[in-house]
Amino acid sequence: MKKLKIGTKLTLSVCGLLLVACGGIALLSYYSSSETLQQAIEETLPALTTDAAKIVRLRLDNYLLGIEGVANRSVIRSMDFA
Repeated sequence: MKKLKIGTKLTLSVCGLLLVACGGIALLSYYSSSETLQQAIEETLPALTTDAAKIVRLRLDNYLLGIEGVANRSVIRSMDFA
């Protein structure tokens, strides 16, 4: 087995230590950002669903008005289609 020079050993040790430190920082930042994102979703999702429900209700009301307009026509009310 070949003996490594002291400079090579030191360089490998520093690189390994930096790799472990950067990996730890990356894991901590990933965990922190995922928790923050989850909280933001939980806070904004109810408002978004309420807004979407209002939009659906408005569209349904518009369709209902159109149907009522057709139903209120005299030809439809009399059911005299001849």
